[in-house]
Amino acid sequence: EGDRAPRPIGIAARADGSMVVSDAENHRVLFLDVDGTLVRSVGSGLRSGGRDGFNVPGAITLDATGNAYIVDTLNGRIVKLSPSGAYLGEYGRLADTAGSLARPKGVAVDGAGRVFVSDGLQAAVEVFAADGTYLGVIGRRDPQDAKAGSIYEAPGALWLSGARLTVIDGIVGLVTVEIPETAPRRAAEP
Repeated sequence: EGDRAPRPIGIAARADGSMVVSDAENHRVLFLDVDGTLVRSVGSGLRSGGRDGFNVPGAITLDATGNAYIVDTLNGRIVKLSPSGAYLGEYGRLADTAGSLARPKGVAVDGAGRVFVSDGLQAAVEVFAADGTYLGVIGRRDPQDAKAGSIYEAPGALWLSGARLTVIDGIVGLVTVEIPETAPRRAAEP
């Protein structure tokens, strides 16, 4: 097809051994079988957006039903794909305000379908409901103050285990926080 050599930067493995891999060089998400053979490719192959495009896809996570959540880095969003690669929706939009994503880096999904996204430029972990509604941020020094600084400086990869969210921060190191069962609340705006 004339594609450049793949540059995989995100991977998620299913229980059956099949994989979902992001190819940042070709702006695609690859669905591979247990032998690593390409089953399906999603994305136009060029920098693009919308339902069929990616602009540097990165980190990937899977939910309990096998849906894939892909960090679409330069489009400032998370794209949700079905186990077969069909577009199901997205979280966030490109901007640098609360509820938007300036430079998403990592993604995790909990059992309730909440989507956790680290944002390197905003030094934040933002949370979205399963339906895409913005719920708030995790990691403010004072959760009730919208202007309070973050405990993060350069958050990247995320790992969610039960009620514990671990963030790999390029400056601070590993930071683990307890996640409330209920959604985080937005701090009151001044």
